[in-house]
Amino acid sequence: MAVTSQVGDVVRRLAALTMTITAAVVLAGCGGSTNGHSPSQTLPPTVVPATLTGYQITQQPSLSRQLASRRSQSLVTSGDVYVIRSGATVDGSLQVSLFKSGVNGQDPSVERDIGQSLDSGGQGFQVEHVGIAKVLVAQTGDVLLYLWFPPEHNVMEVFVMRTGFADAGRLVRAIVDYQIGVGPTPADLTPAGGSA
Repeated sequence: MAVTSQVGDVVRRLAALTMTITAAVVLAGCGGSTNGHSPSQTLPPTVVPATLTGYQITQQPSLSRQLASRRSQSLVTSGDVYVIRSGATVDGSLQVSLFKSGVNGQDPSVERDIGQSLDSGGQGFQVEHVGIAKVLVAQTGDVLLYLWFPPEHNVMEVFVMRTGFADAGRLVRAIVDYQIGVGPTPADLTPAGGSA
């Protein structure tokens, strides 16, 4: 079936990207505390809403286990990976990775080094403000990367969206807004063009 094949292709690409992100975290080195703020050493309790109009966001346990299995080789201990679909189309993914104790995702040098390691296109990440959150955005190859370091949890969140996905920015904003508790809920998001 086409959907199964497409999901399988995305899952394989996500597995490769998971290893790239893990390598990026290794290259970033340890970051110290910044401004006396120590974010929670836990994954966010809810990353995505139970329902999201027009989209299905499903956790991928096999990729989450693969991420955890690499913890001895990286600065992350665990994480969760989600696939984002609209109908039969796989539009992107979300990876949430928990940093090891002693690595502070709020350290600007950690953010910078991870961003540089992930930016294979060499064009750099641009800062976008999503409400009160700062999200880094870059196009690399055939995907858009959104990188966010939530201040309340010692994690990094990497959204990987295909470039033809018209709602990529809106979906990222809705999920970030949901996590920080501001703005409309993602359940109110209605596809504005859907998949391209």
